[in-house]
Amino acid sequence: MTVDQEPLRQALARISAPTLSLWGTADRVIPHALIDDLVAAHPDWAFEPIDGIGHFLPWEAPDQIRDQTAAPRSRRDPVRAQNRA
Repeated sequence: MTVDQEPLRQALARISAPTLSLWGTADRVIPHALIDDLVAAHPDWAFEPIDGIGHFLPWEAPDQIRDQTAAPRSRRDPVRAQNRA
């Protein structure tokens, strides 16, 4: 089962606030291609993949979620740093 991407894309396009997007690399609901599109469409968002975690991030990786949301933005933006290099 995967998410219906078009309504999700429309909803995400309306977000104007600074955003930290966390995604589990083992997620079977949100496909990696959608994440790649979001990163490209929202260069001001911070994106953090969580290796080996599925769709239920808060239950599967609560410590990592806590650490990512508590970290200063400059420490939690590896995708942007890679894209600038």
